[in-house]
Amino acid sequence: GGTNLVIFPANLVEGDHVAVHDPDRRLPHDQSSWP
Repeated sequence: GGTNLVIFPANLVEGDHVAVHDPDRRLPHDQSSWP
């Protein structure tokens, strides 16, 4: 199991920062693995 996270852009304000934390490198690096 994993955890899904949804970010709503309307809740972001100038100065907010979103970064990916994927130490096991399990997330896709590009769209080639998407169905």
